[in-house]
Parts: sequence; C-alpha cells; structure tokens
Amino acid sequence: MKLTIACQSQPASGELVNGDTIVVREHDGAHLIAIVDVLGHGHDAAQVAKLAARSLETAPMTRAAVALLGLHDALRGTRGAAAAICILRGDRLDGCGVGNVEVRVLGTPMAILLTPGIVGQRMHRLREFEGRLAPGDRVVWFSDGISSHVPLGELRSLAPGEACTMIMQRHRRRHDDASVVVADVVAEGT
Repeated sequence: MKLTIACQSQPASGELVNGDTIVVREHDGAHLIAIVDVLGHGHDAAQVAKLAARSLETAPMTRAAVALLGLHDALRGTRGAAAAICILRGDRLDGCGVGNVEVRVLGTPMAILLTPGIVGQRMHRLREFEGRLAPGDRVVWFSDGISSHVPLGELRSLAPGEACTMIMQRHRRRHDDASVVVADVVAEGT
C-alpha cells in the first residue's frame, strides 16, 4: 500500500511564527508522521517546535513510542508540547501520543487512546495503539488549534489537500496555532 499525504499549519492570528510543527518522513517503505503542538504560541513556542522537528527528523523509525520518548528527552527543560506520532509500514499503523492532539482513523476501526501529560515535562506511561489499515482508510492528525468537533466523515470525498484546506477554513481556532495532516491509504498500482 501507499499513502497520499497532505498537511497544513498556520500560526495563531497576529503571530508570524508557529509553535506547531509537522514532520513527515519516508524511509525504506515506512512513513513517520508526527504532529507537535508546543504549549503557547509565538517566538518562544516556535523555537521549541524547531527542537521537536530536529528530534523527529532523526528519530529511529522502529516504533512510535521510541520516537516519542526521544522527543520527550529532546524537549526536557522547555515549555513542553503535546504530540502524536505514527509509523505506517505496509498495512500496519503503530502510534502513540501525549496531550491534547488528536489522531483519528476513518474506515477500519482502531482504538486510539492518547496519554495524559506534557512531552518534555511530565508524562504517564505511554499508551500505544496499533492496527491494520486497508485501502480507502484515511488517517487524520490535528492539533488543538482545530476544533475537536470537525466532521471528518463529511470531508471523506475530498482529496487530502482539499480536506486540509476545508478543515483550516472552517474549523480552525484563530487564537491558537493550528495544524492538520490527512493521509489516505491507497492500494499499490492506483
């Protein structure tokens, strides 16, 4: 299987820099997709977001929990962040997250429960989730700058890039940094 991925991220209204960051990596047929929402916004949050991106750009792509624990170490002593990380390999999704970011799978049922806490400061024992994906499934990640009431099912007919644009236009909270990633699972050869 392959993925069609789109993402968008915007700073809070009145800010020039963003405290959210998105990392999408592909290596040897595996994809790491992460969304990080640093506490607060503005210049200081953007600096922490850069640290987070550097950590995730070099994180091992073995298990999502390994990448998240590395991110936790990289952000120690900072204001901290919420984060969700997934590694997609073949038809398998392995993920975990901490704080008030969201991961949703449309299509194949998958139990997703994120860990309370703040990456870089305090986290409970990580809750990992995993499952199999099928062609036609859609995985969506978003920060709390997007309303948790976004009707993702209504956007199913849109391509990932169009879905990101619609989510940002209609469900973004302008007082906060906002980020969204949409990934569609596509059968090989299509």
